[in-house]
Amino acid sequence: MKTVYDSMTKVPHSIEPHSSVDQAKKRMYELKVTHMPVLSGGKIIGLLSERDILYLKGLESVDLRDVKVCDAMIEEPVVVDQHNPLTEVCALMVERRVGSVLVQDKQEKLVGIFTDVDALKELATI
Repeated sequence: MKTVYDSMTKVPHSIEPHSSVDQAKKRMYELKVTHMPVLSGGKIIGLLSERDILYLKGLESVDLRDVKVCDAMIEEPVVVDQHNPLTEVCALMVERRVGSVLVQDKQEKLVGIFTDVDALKELATI
């Protein structure tokens, strides 16, 4: 049985909570990613998505250079263990209506991210 580890993006890029959302947006564009884990001291504290940034960008009174990632991130992202079965992780994503989950090891260290694009890649192999 495939685990989420088998299909995730390993060692994803992350960002610090006190970076500006503008910096995060530029970094995500350069890396061609739509989700970025937020880490503090190596610990997962949140998730910033392209959707979060687009929402803020649409607000007239908001300058993305002045907004910190910690103020825009999802504070309780869905986090799964790297050994969880892929089918269970996909079902959880549907249930929670999320486009990504962060993947950690037993020591709660971020080891990857599994996104809706990763799920579609798996589906394409069937």
